[in-house]
Amino acid sequence: MEYIYGRKPVFEALRGRRRVHKIRLAQEAKPSPAIAGILRLAAEKSVPLDRPPKRYVDDLIGDVLHQGVIAEVEPFKYADIADLVASTAENSRALVVALDGVTDPQNLGAVIRTATAAAVDAIILSKHGAAPVTAAVAKASAGLVEYAVIVATNLNNAIDGLKNAGFWVVGADAAAPAPIWDLDLTGKIVLVFGGESEGLSRLVKSKCDFLAKLPLAAPVESLNVSAAAAVMMYEVVRQWTCS
Repeated sequence: MEYIYGRKPVFEALRGRRRVHKIRLAQEAKPSPAIAGILRLAAEKSVPLDRPPKRYVDDLIGDVLHQGVIAEVEPFKYADIADLVASTAENSRALVVALDGVTDPQNLGAVIRTATAAAVDAIILSKHGAAPVTAAVAKASAGLVEYAVIVATNLNNAIDGLKNAGFWVVGADAAAPAPIWDLDLTGKIVLVFGGESEGLSRLVKSKCDFLAKLPLAAPVESLNVSAAAAVMMYEVVRQWTCS
């Protein structure tokens, strides 16, 4: 059993694939469209609803911004890379984001939120040395983490599998020779982003078909991974829209 918290994460959990066992909505929670949506979905899915005082919710979940609502859910269900390959097999365009060692839950949540907004087909996380999907990630992603997130035991093998399935792999690297918009991104693309401190690992970088950068004005040396990912994802969307 896990807890998630916040109005948007709980709402998306009710819409998503995870089983929601119980919702606790503080008596002091003010009515809102989000609360109305939670109550409607909980009733439709026969999810038990408690209305404890806010102090009980505070004691249960701790010092987090829970917005007066928490949910007991089953452990997060990751998607499967074989399903991703199958679902995109007939597509001429697809976009996957792979994260190589991103450890900050806020960064992970922000990347997932932007990826969902950009209609990314899936996000692949490395199993080792990376942030897992937690309640903090769900909150940072506004609940959108409930959709296509894949954990790869071996990220290099996952990249090889996608390359064999017709994807081109583009790694984000500040030392790359060309900016992202100089590349043709109109096909099936994997964008790979490295961790906050080390960037892309040597082996993952060697798997990339291309490396691309975002030009930076001095004295800025790098962007937060979630900011860089957002720009690059939407460059792919721009090229698809304009082609």
